Amino acid sequence: MRNIKQLGLILSISVNAGAFAASSGTLLLQGVVAATYNISVATDGANNVSLNILGGGSNQSVANVTETANNAGGYKIQASSVNNGLLKNGSIDSLAYTLKYGAGSPVSLTTSAQTVYTSPTLSSAVTNIQNVKVSHTAKPTALAGTFSDTVTLSISAP
Repeated sequence: MRNIKQLGLILSISVNAGAFAASSGTLLLQGVVAATYNISVATDGANNVSLNILGGGSNQSVANVTETANNAGGYKIQASSVNNGLLKNGSIDSLAYTLKYGAGSPVSLTTSAQTVYTSPTLSSAVTNIQNVKVSHTAKPTALAGTFSDTVTLSISAP
């Protein structure tokens, strides 16, 4: 009796397994590449800390920015200023400046991020290097002290 039950179980498994057999099948192969956006800022010598407050400066190169992205839709670079586009000497004195990113036009920065560069669509991953320049008028009546601002540059999808 035991052998008959085993034989019935084997026949049942064989019949059910045969019901799923086919003459062809498909296999999905896929891999995922995540979108990446990287930015690196390198000062151009000591130019970023040697601005001529008294005499002014025009298009002084202060940094080189390396951008890396792999999104077919491209990317954008945004900039913002802690001091609302002012070189500040504490709370006693300040001087406005403009920032030029790559071949773009000079912009007066604010505390809100604003787009300073938008890449074209990409056909492959890219690494670009852009130059950052600063311009400001002369302030021969400036009070003694250090005039500074902090600029934040970010990269993201357009």
